[in-house]
Amino acid sequence: MFASFRRIAFKLALLAGVPVLGVLLLSGQIALSARDRARTADAIGSIEDLAELSARMTDSVDELQTERAVAALSLGLRDANPPDPALEQRVDANLLAQERKTDAAVDAMDEFLAKRDRSRLPSRLRGDLEKAQLSFGRARKERLELVTGKGSLNSVLEFYGDTNDALIDATAALRGLSKDGDMLQGLSSLVAVMQVQECESREHAVLSHTFARGEFAPGLFRYLVTLVTEQGVHQASLLSFSSVDQAKVYRLVMNGALSLRAGEMLGRALDATEDNFGVDANDWFLAQQAQVHALAGLEISVSAVKDKCLDFVDSLWTNEGGFYGHWGDDHLDCEYTFYGLLALGHLSM
Repeated sequence: MFASFRRIAFKLALLAGVPVLGVLLLSGQIALSARDRARTADAIGSIEDLAELSARMTDSVDELQTERAVAALSLGLRDANPPDPALEQRVDANLLAQERKTDAAVDAMDEFLAKRDRSRLPSRLRGDLEKAQLSFGRARKERLELVTGKGSLNSVLEFYGDTNDALIDATAALRGLSKDGDMLQGLSSLVAVMQVQECESREHAVLSHTFARGEFAPGLFRYLVTLVTEQGVHQASLLSFSSVDQAKVYRLVMNGALSLRAGEMLGRALDATEDNFGVDANDWFLAQQAQVHALAGLEISVSAVKDKCLDFVDSLWTNEGGFYGHWGDDHLDCEYTFYGLLALGHLSM
């Protein structure tokens, strides 16, 4: 009887012990997770610091995208038939100026990160930042190859693409540093915008080179078709994650005159049976550049500037049909009337 009682006691203890053990393990896991979150949050700082880091990363991507497109155009012009030395010289000068802008943006991001302890960042974020730094180092070496005439489009597309991909992945990894619902939603939307913009920018580089050269480089047409397919996937993701404001702005951008013009030129490249596109490389470059830059505007929520627009309109509007340059002015100001119309445009979205 005593043995039977001992077996029952053992079973009861086991039944009671399993949940208790589970609770202990779960609480230990929660404690470790909370400690890791606190550790990584301290590495970046406040929500404002997190937003600033994401802004510096997107600034870097924007400048890298522009530099890639100018570099591709420069390479295409070198193979143009007939050549245009004057245009080639202008584009090369623009490339040098753009390289300085890119360096300034990347240096600003590195300066921000230099004040933080990277070892305390989540491994994914730290790895993406290290990959971006390594890829940008290779892109900088490719700059020297371009100057000496040894650069290649494949290297430009690879090195700049790898850098941007790593920075986009790092932006996505920032979601591990916050539990704020608005911040998480904003970062998800930002990543979706950056992916669409990157596809558009790669098309920008590919066709800048192609239209300048007068024909597709080997393998480039297939790459363009792949980009167009990927773009559709990223667009669907953007509309899924974006706010109402962002979705509205995105549709406005894609239906703008320059975007429609760029789409028409893209269609010619895809439909051409011969290498006679009938498209001026500079026309394409400017139209697609405007579209890529307009997409960068989606990285800022329209709702975030509505209060400032309202303050501007309320303080400087006059029923005479214009805006003052200052609340104490007695005369209408042409420049500030233009700014006022822009503010009204934001408020209409």
